[in-house]
Amino acid sequence: MILTIDIGNTCIVTGLFHGEKLLFKKRQSTQDLFYKEQLTKELNKALKKENKTYDEIDSAIISSVVPNLTKTVKDAVESITGLKAKIVDLKATTKIDLSVYNENTLGADRIADMVGASTIVKPPFLVCDIGTATTLSFVNKGYRFEGGFIKAGMKMSLKALAENTAKLPQIEPASVSDFPGTTTESAILSGEILGTAAMIDGIASLLENKYNLNNITIVLTGGLSHLVAPHIIHSMVYEKNLLLYGLKAIAEAD
Repeated sequence: MILTIDIGNTCIVTGLFHGEKLLFKKRQSTQDLFYKEQLTKELNKALKKENKTYDEIDSAIISSVVPNLTKTVKDAVESITGLKAKIVDLKATTKIDLSVYNENTLGADRIADMVGASTIVKPPFLVCDIGTATTLSFVNKGYRFEGGFIKAGMKMSLKALAENTAKLPQIEPASVSDFPGTTTESAILSGEILGTAAMIDGIASLLENKYNLNNITIVLTGGLSHLVAPHIIHSMVYEKNLLLYGLKAIAEAD
């Protein structure tokens, strides 16, 4: 079995795989002061349900974009399982050619996302992770990572809109069933959800023009990606656990 952990800006997501089966997935706040205790509780529950033991966990792997939490989580994993978790970086064994990017700035989450995408679609593809930030990572033919795009996430954008205007309300991301908006609230929501979808499709089209491609596949993931998925025009695959599957693939390759 493989223990996979993603430390994001807002949440820590933990998954335990047995073969291709995701036995359990747990999302905790990065502010949770009792991470070790909660992880122990959830692992105990999952292992008991599957009639497994800690000895059957072969490896652990962590991706992190919050450096001051990395050691805390790594130490917790070692304390609970006895395993030294691998920390994902550019030295990770993957089929993705990452040589174009500055090795000091590429997020481990984006590496795992690209690897996860490479297990379900063939390049060229554009991985879009819609979370605290929205990141887009383009992998060309030959599994060459050409670079990407980063913008404020949807919640961040909606918060900024409310905080920097006198009359526009704070709203939460939600599904859009009809557009254009006929109230201020529905106009804001349409602008954010459909604007994000149009941005993704637009960038895919720009990349197709630049690299003379006809068929970039968009791979959507992240906590809010399900709201955007219905409005994507390009060929699209949605996988909510993409990053965890990417971590699993990296662990298996090492």
